[in-house]
This record gives sequence, C-alpha cells and structure tokens, in this order.
Amino acid sequence: MDLENRVGRVEKRLDTTTKLLYAGMKMLVAMHKENQEAQKENRRAQKENRREQKENRRAHKETREAIQALIDAHLRTEAKVNRLVDAMLRGGSNGG
Repeated sequence: MDLENRVGRVEKRLDTTTKLLYAGMKMLVAMHKENQEAQKENRRAQKENRREQKENRRAHKETREAIQALIDAHLRTEAKVNRLVDAMLRGGSNGG
C-alpha cells in the first residue's frame, strides 16, 4: 500500500467522522429545542395549576361558609321548635 492510498483512507475516515459529528450536533440542537419547548409547556401548566388551586381554595372556603350558615340556621330552627314544644307541653295557649 502506498502513501497516497493510506492518506486517502484516513481522509475518508475523517470526512465520515466529520459528517457524524455534524449529524450529532444537529440532533443535540433539536433535542435542546424540544427540551426548551417542554420546559415552557411545563411552566405554563404549573401556572394554570396554581390558578386552579387558588380557585379551588376560594370555592372550598365558600362551601365551608355556606355549610356553617346552614348549621347556624338549623340550630336556630331547632331552638325555636324546642321552645314551641315546651310551650305546648306546658299547656300554653296562643292568645285564646
């Protein structure tokens, strides 16, 4: 084998290696871009989740307040019914 053949083979290997490097670099750039887009989507989703959590906390608070209002109304009604029953058991009349 002469020197020219050996140099030609080395140059061919270098060209192939260079092409592989360029292809790998393109893949890395594409993966980086996809990763950035995924991170952007994750940040958007996190922001939406925080907004939904805030809304859920507000709705939960309103529900708790409504339940408490119902409990209070029930207790008042129960007290009135108990007074009415007591009055009826004592034989009280209603003005007559």
